[in-house]
Amino acid sequence: MKKMTDYTLNEIHSQPEVWQQILELCEKQEHKQISEWMSTGQPVLTGSGSSFYLCLTAAAFLTQLSRRRALAVSGSEVCTFPNALFSESEPYSLLAVSRNGKSAETIGAARWFKESQSATPVAVSTVTSSPLLEICEPGLLLTPAAEKSRYMTRSFTGGLLALHYLIATSTGNHEIARELRKLPEACSRVIDACCGMVKFIAEEKQLKRSS
Repeated sequence: MKKMTDYTLNEIHSQPEVWQQILELCEKQEHKQISEWMSTGQPVLTGSGSSFYLCLTAAAFLTQLSRRRALAVSGSEVCTFPNALFSESEPYSLLAVSRNGKSAETIGAARWFKESQSATPVAVSTVTSSPLLEICEPGLLLTPAAEKSRYMTRSFTGGLLALHYLIATSTGNHEIARELRKLPEACSRVIDACCGMVKFIAEEKQLKRSS
């Protein structure tokens, strides 16, 4: 039986291949919902935990390239103080990011948005069926990045790469998109160069985790 750490290590090492598959998925499919999210109303991203950090990075990237302000708000904030975040006089579009579509905060945020804004949020996930997808339109389903480990590795980096790539191509920044296409090969070189050192550190019993 595999240990959880085995899954994590395999998922980290698989990132170059997964990134390549994700880039091909982005290029071959239209992703109409993601394009509409970027162009309709004020774009907002929501998620919880590590997915929220992904939202923060993607929102900053979209703001920089589109010159339109994009917001990232945590799912718990939307559930707790929605009226402090959303104005009744302004239209919004919501992108909910969740690895497995089971985050209670992200589901609650998507449900609130759908009921209060009379608009269907869009989801980014690594699964094809989940409670979140019962509320949202499936905007980007990154099934190659699905994970068994409890830790987000390739699902985080794969989702970040996909959103950056689609934002770059949608805003006409094709030079950035070309650079992003080089990342799978670059990632492979980094993993090959570092995996021995990381394995040594992980297995060195004299090293202790600091408190």
